[in-house]
Amino acid sequence: MSRLPSAIARGGEAKGCKIVRMGYSRTSRGAPPMSSQQAKRPASLFGELKRRNVFRVAAVYVITSWLILQIADVVSPALNLPGWTLSLIIVLLALGLPLALIFAWIFELTHDGVVRDQPLSASLSSGLAGRKLDFAIIGILVLAVVVLLVRQEYFMTPEQASPAGAKVDADPASAEAVGKSIAVLPFRNVSDDVANEYFSEGIAEEILNALVRVPKLKVVAWTSALAYKGGPRDLREVGRSLGASHILEGSVRRWGDKVKITAQLIETKEGYHLWSETYDAEFDDIFAVQEKISRAIVEALRLQLMPDQLARLGRLATSDARAYDIYLRAQAALRNVIEAADYDHAIALYDEALHKDPTFAEAEAGKCSAYYLKYDHTRDTSFIDDAIRTCDRASVMDPDSPEILVAQSDLYNATGRSDFAIERLERALPRWGREAEIQRSLADAYGAVGRHDEALAAYLDSIKIAPEIARTRARLAGFLVRRGRFDESIAQWREAIALEPGD
Repeated sequence: MSRLPSAIARGGEAKGCKIVRMGYSRTSRGAPPMSSQQAKRPASLFGELKRRNVFRVAAVYVITSWLILQIADVVSPALNLPGWTLSLIIVLLALGLPLALIFAWIFELTHDGVVRDQPLSASLSSGLAGRKLDFAIIGILVLAVVVLLVRQEYFMTPEQASPAGAKVDADPASAEAVGKSIAVLPFRNVSDDVANEYFSEGIAEEILNALVRVPKLKVVAWTSALAYKGGPRDLREVGRSLGASHILEGSVRRWGDKVKITAQLIETKEGYHLWSETYDAEFDDIFAVQEKISRAIVEALRLQLMPDQLARLGRLATSDARAYDIYLRAQAALRNVIEAADYDHAIALYDEALHKDPTFAEAEAGKCSAYYLKYDHTRDTSFIDDAIRTCDRASVMDPDSPEILVAQSDLYNATGRSDFAIERLERALPRWGREAEIQRSLADAYGAVGRHDEALAAYLDSIKIAPEIARTRARLAGFLVRRGRFDESIAQWREAIALEPGD
């Protein structure tokens, strides 16, 4: 009896040894324990990034950021958020990415919550976090696809909604057909001095020329907008007539060296105000006011611009406000010429502006146009020589100015170098608010070099942009006569006479 406990004890020890051996054998069939040398061996950076789920976190962050931007782009117009909201969200998300990656490197998700990661730990926690992140990626991707499909269905533009090759309805009576577009009407002169009419009109035209530089914004031709100068008007009807979804109108009061400009932006479909502001300024600060108005319009229309595009809104032809004022007088004088002697008055004003600012390229270009128009009026070829010299000086000052490019094109056409005229006009076309005039000049140049189909298309484009200009229809009538299309030519002459019965 006394030996039994010892035997049992020995059997227990033996069985215990067996259990230990079995335990070791199971371990040996799995991963053997790491040696001290293996524990000290550093893991590769890629492997450690993968183990800590840094790549998964980056994927989740990028997809989620894209989803946030899509939602923000859709809902921000409905919430009437300012135009810079989307840019701010992009900046914040970009700044958050490195923080998210640092967080993923330092911490890990475990059954006990978020804890500091231990270097080279091969615990089950990394696998748990990885599986959860995989599920998160799949879920966010599904949500992103849903958002994309919904946006395609309900928020696509008319161009996107049309089948490939289908013609989009371009009826100017439909504001939706033209997307974001604007007509800048001549500002009203509310000064005591009616002679300030040139100034209020010139301010509006310069704002229009700034807006032409905004990508994806259609700007109605200045000549078309001039038809609605002064008098009471239903802006919704004006918008439908001009094919503009928005209208900028305003007034200018000037007394001494003080200027007050009031501007308001109206949505033409319903006729409600998007933005309005009054600016009181010294005359020498007029450039800053024009730039503020242009930027406010861009923001109200929710147009996203890059910094260089915003900078172009403030592009100044001159920094001398007095030279600018004289330039506006010269422009008005050139528009209102009746007889040949009137060109001399305009040229003298351009010279006065250049005396105040010898680097004023647009004033030099205006002077070139005045010389060319005087030649066109008198057929005195000496004025062509004057125009060439003036245009050459202007081109040295600013070779990319649209005013200079258009002035040069007139000279090239007049001297039989229409190929050069076409090159200048095609460069000026996207940069200037007088698109109808450029298209008419292009049509003349295309016709001169035998590109008749393009000439006809350019004439028709010019008429479509500014149907109220009789000169374009008269030019088209002459072109059609030369092509032997007499019935169509007669119809265009009748339209031209109806527009200007006294000429």
